[in-house]
Amino acid sequence: MPKTPKVKSKPKATAKDPLYQLFEHFLMTRSYENPAEFTKQLADNYMAYLDSTPAHIPFEARQTALEDLATEAHEMLVKRMYGGFGPHEADINGLVHRFEDGRIVDTHPLAMPEVPKAPEKD
Repeated sequence: MPKTPKVKSKPKATAKDPLYQLFEHFLMTRSYENPAEFTKQLADNYMAYLDSTPAHIPFEARQTALEDLATEAHEMLVKRMYGGFGPHEADINGLVHRFEDGRIVDTHPLAMPEVPKAPEKD
């Protein structure tokens, strides 16, 4: 019986975590001399992205979520500065999903709005 050739499947395409994508964008377009301001702006922009999707963050949890995002952004900055990022650390599917009856109904691709910079204090 002749063997049928094996068909190689294409490798699954992976997207980057939206927070990681925004972080990379910020590294190229913003100063990170003041890490606290950098991470706060990153957290604010990511929260604006989440607000533009069907994701819902209750008002009561919003401040905690912003603090967690700023902490995550700070860890990302430290890892990037001192070489702690792994090659696939930011790989995810990159989409926000809406489910109905256990099935994906709608996906929203990454489209992050830009939050204006806070005015500099004198």
